[in-house]
Amino acid sequence: MPAHVFADFFNLSVELGSEIKKASGTYADGIQVLDHDTVKKLSTRIYEIGQDMVDDPASGTSSRRTT
Repeated sequence: MPAHVFADFFNLSVELGSEIKKASGTYADGIQVLDHDTVKKLSTRIYEIGQDMVDDPASGTSSRRTT
């Protein structure tokens, strides 16, 4: 699904929709190749995004950014 469609459906910014799409794809790849560091890092990031969305669903953004 294109990131802008995902973002529109969930009322997110396109940037956040793109970040979720990229993180979840890389997370799935990490699971396939048993890259534990990548899986842990992206699992944490996906959790943070979800928590931000629960805390402030109307914002459509995530206040935490990866470095």
